[in-house]
Amino acid sequence: RGGTGSGRLNCLAVWLTLGGFVLVSIVLFRNTWFARSPVLVGFGGDADTLTWFMAWTPWALSHAHDPMTTTWVVYPEGANLMWNPSMVLPALLLWPVTATLGPITAYNVLMTMGPALSAWVAFIALRRYFSEPAAVAGGLLYGFSPSLMAQSNSHPMISFAVFPPLVLLLLHDILVSTSGSMRVRRSILLGLATTAQLLTGSELLADTAITAALGGVIVALIYRRHLASHVKTTAFGLGVALITFAATAWFPLYVLLLGPQRVLQPLWPPNIFVQDLAGLIVPGPVQQFGATHNAWVSGALDESSGYLGIFLIVLCGAFAWRRRDRPVVQFAALLAASTLVLSLGPTLHVAGNV
Repeated sequence: RGGTGSGRLNCLAVWLTLGGFVLVSIVLFRNTWFARSPVLVGFGGDADTLTWFMAWTPWALSHAHDPMTTTWVVYPEGANLMWNPSMVLPALLLWPVTATLGPITAYNVLMTMGPALSAWVAFIALRRYFSEPAAVAGGLLYGFSPSLMAQSNSHPMISFAVFPPLVLLLLHDILVSTSGSMRVRRSILLGLATTAQLLTGSELLADTAITAALGGVIVALIYRRHLASHVKTTAFGLGVALITFAATAWFPLYVLLLGPQRVLQPLWPPNIFVQDLAGLIVPGPVQQFGATHNAWVSGALDESSGYLGIFLIVLCGAFAWRRRDRPVVQFAALLAASTLVLSLGPTLHVAGNV
């Protein structure tokens, strides 16, 4: 934007924003970073398992083992680690930390950077549509939301949520870019980012794919008059992304779908991990003033991730109505409402009553 001086200031603002988000994350997890002895961010068996995965991937690769399957646990049958949150890519990137400071520190770095990087990528995405102060607020609201904070108890494969806003950026470029070479580059990046997310957490990849498909339908409805002129270019861009994904993710996909010890049936009934309608406005156990005694709000502590609060719901509703003439607001409001309905599950839960 603007001249060289303006561009440098914008670049500096972007990096200063990242530093601010990292500082917020360190303050939130201060009990870990300023403890006298090593303490894990979060708690429970999932945190212990993820710490083991931080050590497993470097060890497996350095000993010429497949990091995605193992018989070193659940012996002798072994385990398919693509059906477990093994986080192959983050464990690989944090290999130097694991080698020098140990897997506990590597896990804590991952958990601390998850909300900060998620907020930062959301900020970069939002500043394309809104002012920078609004983008900072939106980044904070995304990366440090009740949802991701709840998952930060023991689920870094979800709290490390840089992929959804990155997909928003890349899909926007593919849809509106007038340069063919730019569209190809963004499509390749989308394919590579999808592979990276598969090697970080397949659950968030599935959630993002469903939401992106739903968002595509909403965009088609809002811009239905211009749909015909964008179908070919959009199909081309998504095709390039799909080819890139298939070329770079074929082996982990093979292990996931056809490998040993793969899962062939649902692990949980479809009506367990759903959002209770009352939980949208009643604070749960991960809020400062939470209702820890209400099982229908809390459930498993790290699954209490649906709280929005009356103030935010009213604020967003009022803003969406006031700016309803703006296509980006129409898109955001319709996508938010649609995903909210999906989160309620196959049957409605209200204060614990089905």
